Amino acid sequence: MDPTKTILLSALVGAVAVGVPSLSAHAAPAVLDFRQDVAGSLMRLCGGCHGGHETKGDLDLVSHIDGDPLPNAAALQMWQDVATRLKAGEMPPPSEPQPTADEREKILAWVEASLSRAFTAADPGRVLAHRLSKVDYENTIRDLFALKLPRAATERFPDDPTGEGFDNQGDVLTMPPLLVERYLAAAEVVAQAAVPPQGPCSIPLPAAGDNARVVEDVLHELVPRAYRRPVTQDEVDRLVAFGKAALQAGKDVRGALRDALTAMLVSPHFLLRIERQATAEGAVQALDDHALASRLSYFLWRSMPDERLFALAREHRLHDPKVLRLEVTRMLADPRAQSLSQDFGMLWLQTRPVLRAPRFKRQFPNFEPALASDMLTETRLFVDAVVRENLPIRTFIDADFTYLNERLAKHYGVPGVQGDGWRKVAITSPERRGGLVTQASMLTVTSNPNRTSPVKRGLWILEQILGSPPPPPPPNTPQLERRRDNPLSLREQIERHRADPACASCHRRMDPLGFGLEVFDAIGSHRADDRGKPIDARGELPDGAKFNGPAELRTVLLKHLPEFRRNLSERLLTYALRRRVTLADRVFVQNIAKATEADHDRFGALVQAVVLSEPFMKRRAEPNAANVVGVAP
Repeated sequence: MDPTKTILLSALVGAVAVGVPSLSAHAAPAVLDFRQDVAGSLMRLCGGCHGGHETKGDLDLVSHIDGDPLPNAAALQMWQDVATRLKAGEMPPPSEPQPTADEREKILAWVEASLSRAFTAADPGRVLAHRLSKVDYENTIRDLFALKLPRAATERFPDDPTGEGFDNQGDVLTMPPLLVERYLAAAEVVAQAAVPPQGPCSIPLPAAGDNARVVEDVLHELVPRAYRRPVTQDEVDRLVAFGKAALQAGKDVRGALRDALTAMLVSPHFLLRIERQATAEGAVQALDDHALASRLSYFLWRSMPDERLFALAREHRLHDPKVLRLEVTRMLADPRAQSLSQDFGMLWLQTRPVLRAPRFKRQFPNFEPALASDMLTETRLFVDAVVRENLPIRTFIDADFTYLNERLAKHYGVPGVQGDGWRKVAITSPERRGGLVTQASMLTVTSNPNRTSPVKRGLWILEQILGSPPPPPPPNTPQLERRRDNPLSLREQIERHRADPACASCHRRMDPLGFGLEVFDAIGSHRADDRGKPIDARGELPDGAKFNGPAELRTVLLKHLPEFRRNLSERLLTYALRRRVTLADRVFVQNIAKATEADHDRFGALVQAVVLSEPFMKRRAEPNAANVVGVAP
């Protein structure tokens, strides 16, 4: 192997060693007395199924009731789950004794007090040093060189793993050896495109004269932008050395510059997101302005800061809330902010699999790749409109518009839309369409190849909209198989399936939500019957809310706007911080949701609140953060 490549690979391989932070918390005593106010009620209501010989759902409450109710951080999460299910009316099941209003209030109050007291100290957490994702890399190269990235540069990059549903999470963006080699190959392709042997370049060439000196001048301008922070003379000299070696080997100035650029593009300082620190381990510190600029740009643009952000960072003005608000507004108006709809939106909604959704051709002859792509485009354009026009977040649940082309309009039965171009279309049949839950992308990815799935659709609403998914099904839970010779309707089969007490508690929340969408088939077309039987789109939730069809379902979901606001706040904070949001962040999530509500629930207000939150602007120090990844301070 070329000695230059060997040096570069060795430096990069030694640059990655990241760990996953653990949650630790010591719960302070609750305001209410657990033994006197809570334990007896819990034993009466829950002891029969969750303790002793019975531990349904692998939940043993009796051991916590009899012993220490708050032995560790895991217990706090368990109690929050209990409170969520109790509040939703999911537990106890209808066949079991129910809590009185006073019992319910005391249990919920004790859990809330315990959680609040456990996390009184504001801990912004820490973001692990991590590599740029494939999307980050492509966008950063584009903006660094004003260059359309050659396809050959990243076509062999593996897909990035996801964490918490997103592909930008620090704890999963590791650096396997195979990727190291491909980063080197990509750097060579990019350097060749930026400085070709002949013709115009994407960066200014050095003036005639001392070639080595000028290579240095180019790097002095480029390296701070590539590393996204001020650099030292020593850092520039290391890269200039590659250019000098190339010149000594007989290469011209373009070849020397390409070698220096290749070295820069495989440097850990370019490939890794590293936030330097100046305080002792465990201390909370404000990010420096350049780290904050990068957090902001990779949150809203999935790319490096622009010159405006670099200038504000150099002037140490980014921590001014007024400046930050103005920058968020400016950046959301930039075309690069489409990454919020393309990346955050599609990953949050989990609709990308529609492009690979299998369907029985005999039943759904119109389901072609072009139609599947249209379904995804509708959702992306819809989310982008909420972001770009700063609409209220309730628009995600109930909207009076969508985006259609002729093919998708015909699929929906909407007249008057012609051509392949996309346009904003007013919804004139609110009993059919409106908001995310009635878009074909969601309705298709939550269906089976040959039929709808009220269970999957209800689960999607609980997970992606309300943020309160049920626990995983017990092992060996049988799948519902629908045979053509079965005289029962799908709804009748599902209701028989959930008659099993082991299944009933979770299905009481999921199934009714999915039943409300049964007027849509497995590819999102409206229908009036299922195999000749009229559609029954009625549903009743554990809290007693009743509805019939998608319009009334959306009305019910709007009554749960606080849960949706909290869920969206948590999802966007996870995406922005590039780390898992834990119970320790609950006060920050609550503050973000409150700030959003106070500003008319507009999406821009949500983004502002995330950016101005402590976890976004600060971090907890860790042991020698730079050296954790093998990078010299």
